[in-house]
Amino acid sequence: SCSITGSSEIAENEYPITETKTHWVTHGVAVEDIPRATTIASEEAALLLTKEWGFSMEDACVFLGVAGDLGLCQAIHPDKGTVIAKMSVPKIEACPRPYRRLKK
Repeated sequence: SCSITGSSEIAENEYPITETKTHWVTHGVAVEDIPRATTIASEEAALLLTKEWGFSMEDACVFLGVAGDLGLCQAIHPDKGTVIAKMSVPKIEACPRPYRRLKK
């Protein structure tokens, strides 16, 4: 899920962002709380879209709802109860480069 906060200030991503040939992948970690881990992963992806491509938070959440792929990558290891979720953001025309600031 992706939450929209009332803040107009854009925060920094808390977790590393993984890049593959076709996607950027954000992560969320929580202890014994799958909904919280998925929310964090979704919020991290929304932050990426707002910071790097100028999406509004609302547009980022809609985009992720249509094109994002939310999933669990770990639910028991390395510690019992640790949950790691991921949100895959596809590389498409709406966000053509890994980071807008690095355009040549």
